[in-house]
Amino acid sequence: MKKIISFLILFVTISAPFLMLSSCSDENEESEATVIYRLLDKDNNPTNVITYGDKMSFELIITNASDHEIKIDDERELYATAYCVYTCEGHYVGYASPTDELIMRPLSIRPGEQYRTVRTWARTPIPIGVYYSPITIIIGNKVFDYKLTFKIQ
Repeated sequence: MKKIISFLILFVTISAPFLMLSSCSDENEESEATVIYRLLDKDNNPTNVITYGDKMSFELIITNASDHEIKIDDERELYATAYCVYTCEGHYVGYASPTDELIMRPLSIRPGEQYRTVRTWARTPIPIGVYYSPITIIIGNKVFDYKLTFKIQ
């Protein structure tokens, strides 16, 4: 079991900063949007390894790749799963505190534009270990579903 966890940590360490979330679709089918969900270190660089006690933030970027406006009825839908942290065993650790109040408001992203938000972990430092933060976003008929895995060392 330790070898599997070590391999997963190594794999995630090498590949996570380069992973980009995209929809599951046929190659010929155009995606309306691209979604990037990643962890940022104290210098705002993408990473999947944070030193215990250092600042860490979660970044969400949605890019409209279509020729029409993408509308989300309630911006809070984006935060239903994002920014929550769980242990690798699935135990809830907490939620990154938002930098602004989450209010019900519609969100529109015009063609070629991006929506970007960063939420900083402003709670007690997460103990050393391996964690994940899931995200599920539905844009049109596409479901963007991803689990961001990271390590606190």
